[in-house]
Amino acid sequence: MLRLFRPFARRWFGAVVATLLLFALAMAIKEPPPPVLRFRLAVLDLYLQQFPRPVDPAKSVRIIDIDEESLRRFGQWPWPRTQLAELVDRLAALGAKAIVFDVLFDQPDRTSPPQLAPLLAPRPDQASLRNAIAALPDHDKIFAGAIARARSVVLGFSFVDEPTRETEQPTLKTRFDVPKNIPLLPLVGAVRNRPEFEASAAGNGHFNMQPDPDGLVRRVPLLAELVNTRAHIAYPSIDVEAVRLATEADRISPIAPDDRLTTLKIGGLRVPVEADATNTIDGFFRLWFSDNSNHARFVPAYRVFENGIDAGFLKGRVVLIGTSAKGLLDMRATPMNQLAAGVENHAEAIEQMLSGQFITRPEWSWQIECGGLVAAGLLIIVLAQWRGAVTAAIAGGLSVGGACVAAYQLFERDHLMLDPLTPSFALTIVYALAALTAFARSEGEKRHVREAFGRYLAPSLVERLAAHPERLRLGGEMRDMSILFSDIRGFTAMSQRMDPTELTALLNGYLTPMTGTVLGRGGTIDKYIGDAVMAFWNAPLDDAAHAENACRAALAMLVELDRLNALRPEGPQLRIGIGVNTGPCCVGNLGSEQRFAYSAIGDAVNVAARLEGQTKFYGVPILIGEETRLRVPSFAALEVDHLRVVGRDEATRLYALLGDERVADVKFTSLAQAHEQMLQFYRARRWDQAAEIARALATALPAMATVYATYEARVRAFAAEPPPPDWDGTVIADSK
Repeated sequence: MLRLFRPFARRWFGAVVATLLLFALAMAIKEPPPPVLRFRLAVLDLYLQQFPRPVDPAKSVRIIDIDEESLRRFGQWPWPRTQLAELVDRLAALGAKAIVFDVLFDQPDRTSPPQLAPLLAPRPDQASLRNAIAALPDHDKIFAGAIARARSVVLGFSFVDEPTRETEQPTLKTRFDVPKNIPLLPLVGAVRNRPEFEASAAGNGHFNMQPDPDGLVRRVPLLAELVNTRAHIAYPSIDVEAVRLATEADRISPIAPDDRLTTLKIGGLRVPVEADATNTIDGFFRLWFSDNSNHARFVPAYRVFENGIDAGFLKGRVVLIGTSAKGLLDMRATPMNQLAAGVENHAEAIEQMLSGQFITRPEWSWQIECGGLVAAGLLIIVLAQWRGAVTAAIAGGLSVGGACVAAYQLFERDHLMLDPLTPSFALTIVYALAALTAFARSEGEKRHVREAFGRYLAPSLVERLAAHPERLRLGGEMRDMSILFSDIRGFTAMSQRMDPTELTALLNGYLTPMTGTVLGRGGTIDKYIGDAVMAFWNAPLDDAAHAENACRAALAMLVELDRLNALRPEGPQLRIGIGVNTGPCCVGNLGSEQRFAYSAIGDAVNVAARLEGQTKFYGVPILIGEETRLRVPSFAALEVDHLRVVGRDEATRLYALLGDERVADVKFTSLAQAHEQMLQFYRARRWDQAAEIARALATALPAMATVYATYEARVRAFAAEPPPPDWDGTVIADSK
């Protein structure tokens, strides 16, 4: 019996332990780590896109849109407060139940007579004119009067990260108590509306958004807390205030059993609330977006002034005043739209609360997900032992498919959001552990083959050691050197499809000519790391033209690679990436007293390795560093980017090496000038001009097509969401 159990224990003990550990981890933390969380959010977005919220016509919200056409007709924003007063009066006359401003009025109207009079020159002949202008009605008082007459206006203020003095705190129009131990969205300051406007308004709330970690808005904070005061005052959002006025509720009641806020009661409405994506802050309302193609709720602002709205269209409705004009920078990314007007998110929230259309992720959902994880994981382990990996894979696939179908049905029928991702991810790990056992045996043989190629010694080093055997000790010297790294693209996947004999023949056939190319141009082979080659110049032998020789070797390696691929048309076609960098390095016999090797270390070495890794991203075979480029000014090279590589604080300019001096002809010089112009436009934030040149160069320089496609993608992203003011064009690499 024990003999029967031993093979099972030896082969599957790790998988069982992994399943139990995953279950324990899921029980300990209800929310997954950031990488899995982002993937989970993307999966849950599929629910929203597949099943948009049906619009209840009786509860739909209207948006008075300060759109591009309204700005064209009435001038740039902000408009005079007299015009806004007229807008409020017209909306009230049309029967709006609540008028909500998703706009901040923290400064006096600059067109108001009291603001204009002091601007006149202090000349005696203009005194009467100044007095006449100062005596005209104050636009802000006119606007405050319109707000007071409407009796249904909600103003919005903004929380900020700068502390606010107690005298500058926004006015609370509704008092409600939140237990002190409930974690609400904490902010230390606020930019409020002018006091006369707040005093006239019927409601006052914040209009802050809080995107999820991936930058998309899926929830809105219905409550937030101003924490720079002794009292820690909780404020509602404009969404809550709009619903309160629309339902004529007299109070707001937070409900928080078990020290977590679960419900916000607004009069007779019960609104479910939850924590944010990280499960640390309460008071968030999950948005269930309606069909994004339905824009019936938007009304251009100019139509209100031109009496272009049908009678009854606004009667009894909540009316939001906001903007979809991109120049006013109130755009938000959502799962339904990468560039949605911020005011539309408030409209979605208000509509859901008024119509009672909610989606929730129940507290018990993670328990169901963990239970399914363990049950399916153990089933896969047993089936893999007794029926084989294929049967286990089928069972795993059916489990994952069943979980996905069940989750979608629960959302469609009951509007519950369950996550099939985490169990599926865990099942994949369990199955992978089983497959890894067999793979490890074959990979062990291949590992021995790779290690064998790491023991080569450069011939130049042999001669030097023969003449000076005393150098066989630990130590080194600083030298100005050029370092080259090369690597075969996709070699890991390729090696898994080959047996050791085929792999050995492939590596021998590749490394031998590559080594000859390096040595033939005065280089020293430092080491082989599987299919990767590290070489350097100017050590141990002096080489005054080491940067030039390293670049010529890199170009020759590409020529040699083309010859190798042509000789083996039936075999896998090899592609390589090469990084070359120049700088000071420590070179010598490095290691331990028992074993050491002649090698080089230093920042220049690390940067060369990172350049080789970046060739995959930029789609060019050779990247050289800034110092290397300065040493080979006659070569054909183009600046690719200003990049801060992984593990380094300072950014460096990297260049694509396209050829030697023979390639740098008149035509190339013209293209290089256009390329430089493109970079200047890009770093000057002139997106359209940069994109136009990039598209033209992609045709003229096919070898740089991926680089230009990358810049076009960046330009589109920056045009939609400009970089911060201190942006200098530097890119931070997210991988080696």
